[in-house]
Amino acid sequence: MLRPLVGKVFTDTALCRHVSLDYAAGGGHASAMIAALRNLAHDPDRTALHRSLRVGLVMPVLFAFGLHGLENPQLALLAAFGAFSTMAMADFIGPHRSRLVAYLVLMLVGSALIVIGTALSSTLWPAVIAMLVIGVTLQFVAVLGGQYMLGNNAAILVFVLCAMVPASNDLIPDRLGGWILACACAAIATALLWPRHERRDLYQQLVEAVYALATVARTIAAGDCPGSSIDRSKTEIDRVRALHSALGFRPSGPAGQRRALLGLIDDLGQCLAFAVAVPAGSQMSAEDRRLADAAATTLDAVADVLAGCVDGHSGKQPDLEVLVAVRHRHRELLHAATQTAVAGDTPASAVVMAVEAVFPLRVLSFVALSMATNAIVLTGQTARVVGDDFGMAEPVAAEGTLQHYLRMLAPHLSPHSVWFRNCARAGAALALSMLIAKLSGIEHAFWVVLATLTVLRSNVATTGATVVSAVIGTFAGFLLATAAT
Repeated sequence: MLRPLVGKVFTDTALCRHVSLDYAAGGGHASAMIAALRNLAHDPDRTALHRSLRVGLVMPVLFAFGLHGLENPQLALLAAFGAFSTMAMADFIGPHRSRLVAYLVLMLVGSALIVIGTALSSTLWPAVIAMLVIGVTLQFVAVLGGQYMLGNNAAILVFVLCAMVPASNDLIPDRLGGWILACACAAIATALLWPRHERRDLYQQLVEAVYALATVARTIAAGDCPGSSIDRSKTEIDRVRALHSALGFRPSGPAGQRRALLGLIDDLGQCLAFAVAVPAGSQMSAEDRRLADAAATTLDAVADVLAGCVDGHSGKQPDLEVLVAVRHRHRELLHAATQTAVAGDTPASAVVMAVEAVFPLRVLSFVALSMATNAIVLTGQTARVVGDDFGMAEPVAAEGTLQHYLRMLAPHLSPHSVWFRNCARAGAALALSMLIAKLSGIEHAFWVVLATLTVLRSNVATTGATVVSAVIGTFAGFLLATAAT
């Protein structure tokens, strides 16, 4: 985890003209909703299609097996809904081992919730209070990110189902059997049927993009025009952004690593923007070329680290001190040359132009340093950058799993925390919907709570798209169910 970099403030307007960081200027939630609506059918890597096919193949088989094969309605109920929750709602990502562990944890948590929910299924207020506590707790734990965020709603669905469908305690083993069967089949199906390698594919494309940027920097260091290299870099960066966009809002790992990944992807564009602005050829001094070559070497090391992520191992860390040392020497020489020019008869405009010419290269080298630190953090390790003239980043001491969880959760254990308030609202909404459903006495009342859970899965930016998709899907399901009966 890195502390924020404290950079110098450049007040010279001539220098500021070059600082054209291309962060996306978002148009607010409305534009995000419009973009989401336009991309409702956008499924470039067929992720949604494959997920739907897995659910469509496994869920009916488990339901038929439990209902007709074993003639056990409770087992069939939990097997069917369990298959849906584990493959459609959870749909864990990452390496096979990470997914297997996630399914195992979800199975254990879900089993405990099945016991609690079944025991309270014939009660009113105890079930509502339990829903409030469980809803707040599971939503709160999602702050840990990664698989925790993906699996919390699946666990909530299991509790809702068991609490809203009355059953005696004698049927708990049957429900547990259906749930365990669903988890086992989901783990097997996701591993064998169109297995997903989201992070691996993204890291592989990142490797290609960073190698392309390293080629641009090395071409600049050689004094040549990097025209074709720049075109290739643009293509590779566009592919990275397309792959990352295909993930949508899905979390891809621990919070620190997610921030590092986002920073790394954003750095790609910054690196290319300033590489294009670097004046190549005879305008570059020997020290400028040495700095460009050091940046290229660092980018190669970043690509090597990312290549290790593709294979599942961390690899060797980039040597950050080398680039820092070259940057420091370059700054000293630039400072000395500027002082000499100012002390002499050199016109002020010429001094400014000389600094302007070298500024893009200095920012390019700093972005390469930033990419190196992000790559190191992405592997779960710590990075240390001390002595650079642009700022300083210090690592956090290594911590154990328990300390990590406490550090992630502790800041939100306050009524003033936005995350805590959102979790409280979610738990209250689920509890209120359960209260209304139980008091109403309508048939299949558990759908009231499940509908609430579906709405809570959305976020501010995609609520409009979620509502439209939900309405279309519900209407289509109603038509199909009506036709089948």
